[in-house]
Formats: sequence, structure tokens, C-alpha cells
Amino acid sequence: MDQRKRTILVIAIAITIIAGVLSGFGLPFFLNNPEINLPTLDETTDTGNHGGTIGDNEDYTLVSISSDTVQDVIATLKRKEQYYREVKVERWGNEENRKSSIYTSLIWNDGEYSKVAVMDSRGSLQNCIIANGKVYLWYGSDKTWYESAATDEDIDLIQNIPTYEDVLALDRQSIVRAGYVTKLGSNCIFVEAKQEELGYLERFWVSVDTGLLVASETVKAESGILVYSMTEKLLSHLNSEEGTFALPDGTVLHRVVVVPEAEE
Repeated sequence: MDQRKRTILVIAIAITIIAGVLSGFGLPFFLNNPEINLPTLDETTDTGNHGGTIGDNEDYTLVSISSDTVQDVIATLKRKEQYYREVKVERWGNEENRKSSIYTSLIWNDGEYSKVAVMDSRGSLQNCIIANGKVYLWYGSDKTWYESAATDEDIDLIQNIPTYEDVLALDRQSIVRAGYVTKLGSNCIFVEAKQEELGYLERFWVSVDTGLLVASETVKAESGILVYSMTEKLLSHLNSEEGTFALPDGTVLHRVVVVPEAEE
């Protein structure tokens, strides 16, 4: 995601706080969202810029990491190609109300092909498939869909989440902390950056195992009040039952050939 699009995402958070209302996708969802107990910041972040190691896994090159080097390290990560995962996003309104909007995304990914179902607590559903250079979007149980050209950022924008490309797009001078930490049971690269113009601190946890964003949050720098939170609640391998990406009329856009874990 380039700097312009990342800034748009941050500005969207600011608009949410000012308005106190987030319409999201403006759709009624039919599923209730499971609760996720978020770990506290003290449990998951390091205390400053420092070097570190990930562990004994020989797949990793153990390097020192700091605010000056973290973008270079993240740039070497390779995203997991084939997976199913569930992600929770929560946004808060103004400081007085503190009412949040909650979204749960279910994501099936096979290389360049992705299928996403985004739900919120009001009972709305948005479906999306990214395949063959196009985005196919439809709502609920609709039998018709919208179709447009796909971009590299679409899979993350549809989920309303940042990615490690957002970290790469940061002004290096804005990065105030970085290091290796454990988050939600995953070995992660942690980055904290200050957005001076909006008065926010942005935090990112990127898995060194999968290259995927495990968690992200945005807080108001002065008060520490949380205004945006994203957490990965489940990550697993695709199975054969999830291997068909089809449009509402039954048109199959892609069939997954499941790769065993050991051979991926």
C-alpha cells in the first residue's frame, strides 16, 4: 500500500472519531461475531529499540532490528501463499461515546486468488473474490455482483486492514520503536510509528513465520485511547472443502489444489 493510500486509511480513522459513526459497508450481517480477549499492550510490546533473535529456526537469519533497520527486515519477508484465516477489526467513535463498530473477515487465500467474507455485528455481509486480475463484489445472498479491475492492495482494503507494505511506506523518521516480540502466540516484528499530523501512534505486529499482519492498532498519542484494533483470531491451512471460488450464479473462477503443509 503506497503512502497516499495509507494516509487515507489513517484519515478515515480520524473521521470516525469526529463523527462517532462508522457505516462500514452499510450492510446488515447475519452472523454474530465471536468475542476476542485482546492482550494488553504491556503483554505484547517491547520497551524500546533493540536487537533480538527469533529463535532456533534455521529458516531465519538472526539480525539486529531497530527503527532504522526494521523496514529492511520486513521487506525480506515472504507472505504465506495458501491459508484460511479470520480477522477481527474494531473501530471506536468519539471519546465520550466509545461505542465501537466490529467487523469479522473470513479470508481464503491461494496465491493470487482470494475469497473474503466481511461481516459486522449489525448482521451485514459483503462477499468478494479476487481472481484473474478482477474484483468481484456482492452483498449477502445477492445473485448479481459488481466487477472491476483488481489492484495489489484490494485484498487488504476490502478487509479494512493495513499490511506490512504500510510499514514499508512509513517515513523512517516516524518510527519510534521496533523489535522482535511474541504476539498472540506468533513470533513477530513489532513497529510503532508516530503520525504527528493526526496525533496518533500506529502499532504493527508482522509474523516472521507467515509474513502476514497478526495485529495492528492505532491510539491517540496524548491519551493512549484506542481508536482502531485489528487482530488475527485464527490461521489455518486450506482444505479441499474450501477449494472452490465461485460467483453467486455458480460460475467457478478458481479451484484450489491443496498443498500439504510439509511441501508448501
